[in-house]
Amino acid sequence: MTHDNDRLLEQVCAELRQRRYSFHTEQAYVQWTRRFLVFQKERLAAGMPDTEVVAFLTHLATQAHVAARTQNQALSALMFLYTHVLKRDLGKLEGIVTAKRAERKPTCLTTAEANCAKSFVTREGI
Repeated sequence: MTHDNDRLLEQVCAELRQRRYSFHTEQAYVQWTRRFLVFQKERLAAGMPDTEVVAFLTHLATQAHVAARTQNQALSALMFLYTHVLKRDLGKLEGIVTAKRAERKPTCLTTAEANCAKSFVTREGI
């Protein structure tokens, strides 16, 4: 990390504490800011165009294969960085490849499965 980027991370911490964010949120946001800077090869975040944020978030979904909630957390951290620390509007982030949400399997039984279980229970005398 360069000296300027270390100072940027300190500013993120200070801003989060001033706004009374939780300690765990602070850790997560600083980590995402650090990962973003490493992804951008240590360039200063203040001078980066919005397309760099889109590229990072797309990288998380396509290359790092993170979950959708993880990608949303990274987006929140970067929005905080740009809005509150750099005092810069990100604008509309278009073209982000979003991570796929986990498919939820139903946890209830179908009618046929319930009837099968019922017949098993009555047959066994349970």
